[in-house]
Amino acid sequence: PAASAGPPKTAHQRQFLETVKTVPAAQALADFRAAQTSDKSKAASHAATPLYEESCASQGLAPWPPTLESMELFAAFLRASTKQGPDAYKAPAGYWWAILQEARSRGHYVSFDPRWADRVVAALERDMPEHEQA
Repeated sequence: PAASAGPPKTAHQRQFLETVKTVPAAQALADFRAAQTSDKSKAASHAATPLYEESCASQGLAPWPPTLESMELFAAFLRASTKQGPDAYKAPAGYWWAILQEARSRGHYVSFDPRWADRVVAALERDMPEHEQA
């Protein structure tokens, strides 16, 4: 096993490490796999497409296949919407990733620089409470 990086610094880290010690991996994996295919997960994925298409239409961009410009614009609107009140999306990064999944399901090969994608997700999550980050 790898050496420990020291004691956990946050309550979230402590909770995670306690979970690793107490929850059987098989149970964690089964719960995770069920969550991936849940109706709620599918609904969020389907909800992202019209939002993305509307953001593209607002600037006269073709939505398919996604481009750096269209995905950055969608991310910008998602981030802006998180600041608009209590009905804001709580996990905007999930909606952003859903568009890439939708593109692939439509047969579009989409490949962005992983460092760029990481920066987009970090920007979407900036200023959000830890429990709402992807």
